[in-house]
Amino acid sequence: MEKIGKYEIIEEIGRGAMGIVYKALDPDINREVAIKTIRFDMLSDGSEKEEMMRRFIREAQAVGKLEHSNIITIYNVGREGDSTYIVMQYIEGKSLQEILSSRKKYSPAEIVKLINCLCSALGYAHKRGVVHRDIKPANILIDNDENPFLVDFGVALIEMSTMTLSGTIAGTPSYMAPEQVMGKKVGSQADIFSLGVILYELLTGKRPFQGDHITTVVYKIINEKPSPLSEANRDIPEIFERVVTKALAKDPTNRYQNCRDMAIDLLQETQLFDKTITMDLGKDFPRSISKKKRWKVWALYSLLFFIVSIAGGYFFFPEFRQMIFPKDKGITELGVTPVPRSPIIDFIQNAGAAGSGDLLAKKQSEAKEKTDSDAELIALKLGNGINQYNQGNYRRCKQLMNDVLRLDKQNQKARQYLTRANSALVSITDIKAVIENQKRALEQKELPLLMIDYAVGETKKQRENELIDFFQEYDDVLFIVFPETIQIKLIDSTTADISFSNILSAVSKEEGKKKILFEGEVNWTLKKQEKFWKIIDYKKKSL
Repeated sequence: MEKIGKYEIIEEIGRGAMGIVYKALDPDINREVAIKTIRFDMLSDGSEKEEMMRRFIREAQAVGKLEHSNIITIYNVGREGDSTYIVMQYIEGKSLQEILSSRKKYSPAEIVKLINCLCSALGYAHKRGVVHRDIKPANILIDNDENPFLVDFGVALIEMSTMTLSGTIAGTPSYMAPEQVMGKKVGSQADIFSLGVILYELLTGKRPFQGDHITTVVYKIINEKPSPLSEANRDIPEIFERVVTKALAKDPTNRYQNCRDMAIDLLQETQLFDKTITMDLGKDFPRSISKKKRWKVWALYSLLFFIVSIAGGYFFFPEFRQMIFPKDKGITELGVTPVPRSPIIDFIQNAGAAGSGDLLAKKQSEAKEKTDSDAELIALKLGNGINQYNQGNYRRCKQLMNDVLRLDKQNQKARQYLTRANSALVSITDIKAVIENQKRALEQKELPLLMIDYAVGETKKQRENELIDFFQEYDDVLFIVFPETIQIKLIDSTTADISFSNILSAVSKEEGKKKILFEGEVNWTLKKQEKFWKIIDYKKKSL
C-alpha cells in the first residue's frame, strides 16, 4: 500500500492478529503517525461485520478523547473501501517486550517509576469508563527518553468473543486475570492483575504463571499462587512482595480496587529503592578470557596490526614501496632480477585511463544528485526541527538540528535552534530539580529549604505561613509527585509555567491517623533570577 486515506505510507512496522501497523506521514502538517488497519474478515456474517465496524469506529472515537501523557494519542479513525483504520501518535522506541527479551535489568527505582506511570495511565482510563483488557509488555511502548506509552485498546474497543474464530480469547493468556480466562465479565481489576504480572516479570525476569500449553497456563492462573519473589531473588525489597500478592489475588474484590492505591503502596518506602536488583534469567553468559590466554590474544592482534600496516604502506605510499623494494636500477644493484610487469595489469591500467573521462562525468553527476538530495533533506529536517521546538519537544528538535549540521556544518539556522534547544533542556532539568527539592524538604519538614525556592514577596510570605501551620498540625508527610504528569512550558528564557499531579498525605497529630490531604494538580509560575528558578505564583486544583 502507498496510501491510506490522505496518509502516505512510509513502511510496515508491525503485524498482529487484528491487522497491520504502518509508519506513515500526515501530509497536511508533515507529522509522522502510526496507522493500524483492522481486520474484520474473520466475521462470517455480513450484517455482523457492518455492525462491528460501526461500533469500532464509535468506540475508537470515544477512546480518542483520552488525553494522557502515557497513553498513545488517537488522531483519527476511518474507513476506506474494505479497510478500517486508526491513526495514532508515532513513538520512536521499543516495546517493553523487546526490552525484556534483550535481558535488560531494571533497578527498583526504575521499576517503580515505570509501574507508577502505567498506574497513572490506567487509572485515568478507568475513571472514564475504559478498560484495556490486554495489558502486556507488547502493548507498552518505551520511547528513547524511557517514557512508557499504553497502546492498543483494541480489545477494549472490540468484543472479540463475537468473532467466529473458534477458541479466540480476548487478551494474552499469560497476563490475563482469572475472571477473564473463565469468560466472565471483567472490570478495571483485570487490568490491575495484568499490571501485577508485569511487575512480577520485571522483578524476576520470568512470568508468574508459566506452562508449555495454554491450558496449563490458564489452570495456574485460576488455581495456583505464583512462587514468592524471594525464591527468585532474596534481595528484592519486601514491599514488592506485598504489592504483587495483592495485585495477583484470584478474587477481584481482594485486589487493589484502583490503580492509585497500588501506586501509593509502591511509592511509600522509597528508601528501599537504592540498589539494583540482580536477576537470574536462566542462561549463562560467555565467560571472560582467562589470564593464561590473554597474552596469546594480544600477540595475535599485534601480528595482524603489523601485517595490515605493512600492506597498507605498500599499496598506498609509493615512497614506502620504493624503500622496501627499490625499482629497476636499485634492484639490479642489489643483485636481484626485476620481476616483469604483468600484461594483465597493463591492460587494466590502460582501460582505466581510457575510461577515466566517462568515470569523471559520472562521478560529477552523482555528486550533483547527492547535493540536491541533501538540500531537500536539510530543508525537511530543519523545518521539522523548528516545529518541534515551537511545540516544546526540545529533545527531538536537538536531534534534528544535529542531523542538519552533519549534512551542513555551516547552517546558521540549525546552530541557532540547537543552542535554543540545549538551553531549554537545561532549564527543564533545573525546574525539575526545584520539584524534587520541594518534595524532599516538605517530607523532612525543612522550612528553610522549602522557602529557598520561592521568590521574595507576598507569595513567599503566604506560603511560609501556610507551611508553619501545616507542620504544627501534621507529621510523617508524604508528597507523591507523578513524574509522567509534569508539564513544563517555557514562556521565554526566564519565565516558565509548570503543572504536575500529586498526592499529599500526612499523619494528624491530634487523631494519630494518616489521611490524604490533597489529590489533584499543582500549578507554578517560575521566574529565573540570576542563575536560579524561583516560584513566583502557585495554585492547586483538587480532583
